[in-house]
This record gives sequence, C-alpha cells and structure tokens, in this order.
Amino acid sequence: MSDNFWRRLWEFGAGFNAVGVAVLIIGHDWVYTRDGLVPPVPGLHYDTWIGIVGVMGVAYFLVSRDLYGNLDLVRVSILAKLVSATSQLVYWLWWPETVVTMLLIPMFADYVFAIMYWRFLQHAKRQLPRPA
Repeated sequence: MSDNFWRRLWEFGAGFNAVGVAVLIIGHDWVYTRDGLVPPVPGLHYDTWIGIVGVMGVAYFLVSRDLYGNLDLVRVSILAKLVSATSQLVYWLWWPETVVTMLLIPMFADYVFAIMYWRFLQHAKRQLPRPA
C-alpha cells in the first residue's frame, strides 16, 4: 500500500473523530436519552471524553502530515483505540442496558482502525532505513 493510501487513512481517522465530536456536541444529551438513558452526571465526565476524542483526532491528522515522523503517535493511537473499544465491548457484553447503541458504531470502527494503524506501523518499519 502506498504512502498516499496511508495518508488518506489517517486523514479519514481524523475526520471520523471530528464527525464524532460534532455529533456528541450537537446531540449531547440526545445520544443518551434516545436509548432511555440518563446523560452522565456530572457532565464534566462526558465533556472530558469529547475532548479526548477531539485530541486524538488531532493526533491522527498530525500523523497524516508526517507519516514516518510520528510513529509514537501511531503507537498511542493504537492503544487509545483498543482501550476505548474494549471498555465499550465489556459494558456491551456484561451490562447491555447501560450502553448507548449509537456508540457501538465507533466501538466496531475503533477495532478496525486499531488493526489498520498497526498495519501502518508494520509498513513504516519496512520503509525506514535500518541502522548500520
């Protein structure tokens, strides 16, 4: 896969997070109330989560601008995707009544992104010069 493919993947990841942040800001309480759940109290916890999704979107954009110069961000991105998706998966499996169904979309997407980001890391290792 070409650098252009990987650049587009990271741009898509940044855009995916930007859309997610917009949906969560615009539909703040609706995301929960549509499933009959009470929005988080205090709202700070929810707002902090929105901020983290936004910051990670910025990280994905930075990787897209310098694919091989941000490999530590790639590693952090993989961990962030796995931690986010796995915590949602655990709640979905053990306490399904507490899960916001709309958030299952990013849960599954995060696993796909984690796999693709890991594949990019393998690609990057092949592209970088080996030390003598």
